[in-house]
Amino acid sequence: MKQQLKKIWRLIFNDSFEYIDWYFTNIYPKNESYIVEKESQLIGTVYQNRYSLSLSDKNIFTADYLVGVAVIPEKQNQGIMREMIIDILKDRKAEGDEAIFLTPIDKAIYERFGFNYISSLLEYECEFSHFSSFKKEYEVISPVISDLDNSIYEELERFYLSISNQFNLKIDRDREFYKLLLSELRCEEGELYIAYNSLNEIKGYILLHRDKDIVVKEILVEDEIALKSLLTTVYSFKNYYNKVKIITPQNLELESFLYSDFSLSKRVINRLQARILNIKPILLRLSKNLNSFDELIIKISDDIIQENNSIFKISQNRVEEDKNLTPDLVISIFDITPLIYGFKDFNYFLEQKTLKNKEKKNIVDKFFKKGYNFFNQDF
Repeated sequence: MKQQLKKIWRLIFNDSFEYIDWYFTNIYPKNESYIVEKESQLIGTVYQNRYSLSLSDKNIFTADYLVGVAVIPEKQNQGIMREMIIDILKDRKAEGDEAIFLTPIDKAIYERFGFNYISSLLEYECEFSHFSSFKKEYEVISPVISDLDNSIYEELERFYLSISNQFNLKIDRDREFYKLLLSELRCEEGELYIAYNSLNEIKGYILLHRDKDIVVKEILVEDEIALKSLLTTVYSFKNYYNKVKIITPQNLELESFLYSDFSLSKRVINRLQARILNIKPILLRLSKNLNSFDELIIKISDDIIQENNSIFKISQNRVEEDKNLTPDLVISIFDITPLIYGFKDFNYFLEQKTLKNKEKKNIVDKFFKKGYNFFNQDF
C-alpha cells in the first residue's frame, strides 16, 4: 500500500524521491489518511496531519491540516475529489473540530468547499548589497543538523514560545515539531543558522537553501540585532550568488530596516486556507470581546454544512440561535472565516453591504479583531 501511495504522490506532485521517502517515514505513520480505492486500484488520497493550534487569547485547539490531496489523472473530473473533501469535512465536524486547514495549489479548487485564506507570508527578492551595512552583533552559528542534541530542540521550543505571542493564530511548535522541521530541512539539503546573544540565548534563526539564488525559507527573530546579524550571514554568500529571496512573517517588513528599497521586490503570498466546521462555539469564543451591554445578531449561510445555517444572537459570553430574528449582519461561512481568525478586518467587507444595521459597526469591530497569523510549513 505505501509504495502505491508514494507512486501517486510522485505522479501528481513530482517531489523528489528523497522527500517522498522522508514524508512517508516521518509524517505518514503518525496521522490519518483518506484513501479511495476502486477495483483494487488506488485512485485518490488525502493525508490528514493533526496539529495543536493556539490563539492570542490562549485558546488552544487541535485540527487537521490536509496535504497530498490527489486523484490520479485518468479518474479526475469525476467528482472523486469532491466526495473526499465533503466526507472529511463532515467527519471532522462530527468529531467536534472547529475547522480544517490546507495550503492550496489553486485557491479556486477549495473555495467552492468554503475554504478561505487566513494567513499569508511576505516574499522579498533583492540584491545582497542591501545588507552590506549590517553588523553581526550576535554570534551566528550553523550547526550540523544530524548532530543536534535535545538541548538545541528545547532551546528552539523556548525561543518560539517567547516570540509567538506576536501572532494571533499559529501552530504550536515544541521540540518534536522542530525535530521534524529540521529533518525535513536536512532532507532538502538546507542549512540552519542560529543567532545567540552574549548569554547564549537564541534570539533568532533562519532556514536557508542554496538554489539558483539563496532562499531564506524561514526567518524568525526576537529583535533587530538578531535580524541584522542573520542577514549579515546571508550577505557572506554575495560572491557566489546573484540574488537572495527571503520569506518572512506578515509583520516582519524588511524595508523598515533597509537604507534603500531600490531593486527590492516584495509580494504577499497567501498561504493557509481554513474551512469552518462548527461555527457556534467559535462565536461563543469571540463573544468574550464584547462588553456586557453589547448585542449582535448574525445570519450565516453555509451551502455544505447545514447546521451552520442559522441566525445567532450574540452577547457577552452567550450565543443563542433564533431564526426569527432580524439580523444586523448577513454573511457566508466563506466570508466570515478571515474575520474570525483576524486575517481581515470588517472594513474589507463593508463594500458588500453585508452589515444591515450600520449602528452596530462599532460592535462588529470589537467582535472581529485583526491580528497577524503565522503558518510556514509543508507537512
